[in-house]
Amino acid sequence: MTVFQNCSSAQPFGTVDRFALLTESSIFPYEASFDQVAYMSCSEQENVTQDFDTFFTFKIGAYRNGGVRVTEDFRNEVIRLSDENVVMAMTQNDLSKNSRLQFAIRTMDNLQQFYKSNNNGDEGFEGEDFYNMLSPFGEDAFSNLLWYAEPGDYIQYGAGAQFDSDYRFEGTVNF
Repeated sequence: MTVFQNCSSAQPFGTVDRFALLTESSIFPYEASFDQVAYMSCSEQENVTQDFDTFFTFKIGAYRNGGVRVTEDFRNEVIRLSDENVVMAMTQNDLSKNSRLQFAIRTMDNLQQFYKSNNNGDEGFEGEDFYNMLSPFGEDAFSNLLWYAEPGDYIQYGAGAQFDSDYRFEGTVNF
């Protein structure tokens, strides 16, 4: 059965233009914060094993008050959409799809370039010069987890946290 309103066929998401505005929106859907920074001076000693979960140079994380959440501005923007359409808009948002939350120490003169501990080329070396935390923004499972959390609550980890570091809001670099 097809439903018609005002002599035109019904449109998904209220209107196609409204959904397009959300995916092309200048409102970044996510907010991230961390609550702990650690520096381990003994990580550079020669006799320390390469156990990077135990020994690190810098580590940041969200363990109590920080994490990732959907911004209030984005929630207000999508208030009239169904939950399933909001998650679809989050996964297709031009600003955030395929983006990663990354921990890196940046140079003051160019915040687009991270500090490289060795001659690792332009891209650097993951785990040494930068660390990608959590799943990429725009993945269905991660977007669902964030959207269905209580508004204002931060997520510090995802379902696979005990098995995979991609699901923890935690990052380390080892010089």
